[in-house]
Amino acid sequence: MFYEPTTFNNIANKVELLTHTMEDKEYQIVHGNTDSTRNIPFFMYGVEHLDFNSWLEVKEGQKVWIYDLFSMLKIERETYYKLEHPEIKQIISKSTIMNHPGRERDDFKTYHNGFDYMLIGIIPEMEKNMPNHPFADILIPEITRFKKEIDFEKLVLDFSTETKRNLK
Repeated sequence: MFYEPTTFNNIANKVELLTHTMEDKEYQIVHGNTDSTRNIPFFMYGVEHLDFNSWLEVKEGQKVWIYDLFSMLKIERETYYKLEHPEIKQIISKSTIMNHPGRERDDFKTYHNGFDYMLIGIIPEMEKNMPNHPFADILIPEITRFKKEIDFEKLVLDFSTETKRNLK
């Protein structure tokens, strides 16, 4: 989520990916625009402003939290709405998301549920770029945690062993 800046091209992917981490919670995707997307210049994209944002509204306990894809912040909904004055264009319920036929599509499974060997190339590339990354303080511990969780050293060893076996 933090590795690449949120852009027009990847906000939908980020919000979809985030829903997979919230399957045990009540949530909805909200599309609209906010003060930040209306007022922050997006000159690097060739336009003055974005006029579009996506966020998750997630019920946790007695509160509803906003997971904002542009600020990458978790903010209590009441505060977020006071700060951002969102203009809501569309709300997509959890049931709609969970029952979508593309939810279990093969490319998601390939890249997120078991295509571990792809990580052998991605993780070192991410680590190489960390010294200059604006979110290094967040990403470094997360990459370390993730490598331990997936037993990255064993993945590398298994890949190396399998590659050697296939070359014989």
